[in-house]
Amino acid sequence: NPADMQVLSFIPANAGTRSAYLRVDCGRKILAMAHSGWPENPNKPTADQPLKTGITLHDVTDPRNPKQISEYNNAGGATHGMEMDDKYVYLCGTTENSKPRDEELMILDYTNPASVKLAATWHVTGQHKGENFSEMNQKNPNGQTDQFITCHEIIKDGNRLYMAYRDAGVIILDITDRTKPVEVGTFDFVPPYNGDPGMPLGCCPGAHTAAPVPHEGKPLPTLLVLTDEHFSCPPGFGQVLDISEPKRMMVLSTYRIEEVDDQYDQATGKFVCKQGQQSTHLPWFDPRSHGALVYQAWYDQGLRAI
Repeated sequence: NPADMQVLSFIPANAGTRSAYLRVDCGRKILAMAHSGWPENPNKPTADQPLKTGITLHDVTDPRNPKQISEYNNAGGATHGMEMDDKYVYLCGTTENSKPRDEELMILDYTNPASVKLAATWHVTGQHKGENFSEMNQKNPNGQTDQFITCHEIIKDGNRLYMAYRDAGVIILDITDRTKPVEVGTFDFVPPYNGDPGMPLGCCPGAHTAAPVPHEGKPLPTLLVLTDEHFSCPPGFGQVLDISEPKRMMVLSTYRIEEVDDQYDQATGKFVCKQGQQSTHLPWFDPRSHGALVYQAWYDQGLRAI
């Protein structure tokens, strides 16, 4: 009864974590819940209870009585954007090789949900200890602050993953072989656009979501909506990309709203911005529109239909 919604059950995040992402395999009635290190959680891990990040799997056949099936813990403490199909969970997470906060792609095989196995990983060169980033993934346009290169969110479409990788931009992987992801295209827009400005507010640079536009009747999408989550000045905005040739992705247009458009002060050489969080966030396609209508979450500016 939508007018009288009821809480049926509650699954807490692991001690010292938050659960920003979850997905459900509706056919098998399995819930995958992400746990990422989060010191603001008042439920703290104890000395004999180390921080457990990664995912937990839950049987939700009876939604009033969810039962944990298994747990997969990743090293490094960070877990974020995820996707799920009937055999695999695709996760942004840190590994034992990751530099601090540098989340990479982890593909987890839960064919047997009681025994989750790591099928594959994929990362941008420079994310692992002992590696150096390429020239495009080092400094921001100011030449001073470091870019933030980390996997943020994953959208699966067929046998491809569309990853928003913060200051590394959009990365498309072919996962026909789940154990061997293959890069098929990259759109790195930092520079010339701003990336991590030093994150004075604690969050956030670069790409938040890379959403392929629905493509009914076509095997692969040809368009993609890219949104930033960028709290610095100027704030994040949206872009529409032509991805028909993934190795040559091209910006077709950008979209903003007038009250948070760029205002540049020639005298000071700096942008002037409204107070608050004026960034774009998650786009969502209206399923009735065949990809023609997108709803755009816009933090302090609410919601826009485009």
